[in-house]
Amino acid sequence: MSTVHYNWKRFWCPRNGFFKLSDNGFLYDPESEFSKYYNSDVFSFENISLKPCLVLLGEPGIGKSTTLEQEFHALNVRQKCFYKNLGEYGDESRLINEVFKSTEIEEWLNSDYVLNLFLDSLDECKIKVEQVGLIFKNQFEKIKSKLNRLHLRIACRTADFPSILDNCLPNLWGKDNFGVYEMVPLRRKDVEHAAGVNSIESKH
Repeated sequence: MSTVHYNWKRFWCPRNGFFKLSDNGFLYDPESEFSKYYNSDVFSFENISLKPCLVLLGEPGIGKSTTLEQEFHALNVRQKCFYKNLGEYGDESRLINEVFKSTEIEEWLNSDYVLNLFLDSLDECKIKVEQVGLIFKNQFEKIKSKLNRLHLRIACRTADFPSILDNCLPNLWGKDNFGVYEMVPLRRKDVEHAAGVNSIESKH
């Protein structure tokens, strides 16, 4: 059975920000005329991507992984990118070897270009590699002098993001270069679009 990919534009809100849901739990459209009065804390990925270090949070199944993959493929056309699904790893050595000692990272370390590093499903990795937060901290500290050329995007379930990374990432990249955002629910028109694609009548 093929998977349907919807052309949804997803939005993000700072972890301590505010967003408004309109009727029936849909997100009040951030692109509407009066959005500045309702959802001034809600941004597209294009807007938040200006920060070199991003933590992308959300509830299970909300669409973090799909959006992260889409952003990776879109950016990979014009910039150097490296994507890893951390849910594949249950062994510390393999994690370090295939991410931090990978060919992609080694080449970047010996170059002068900017690398966009996309790391998905940190929460799944944490189940099997309990010290993944500490591992990341130690590995990033080893290359601290190069981090001005590394744009990091980590996706994780909201409740499972390691607190050690909450403290070390803004120190390593700089507070102004660091952001934590949560994916917000869909807009009404997004759900109506999906219904139309699947030939389901939507009710206004």
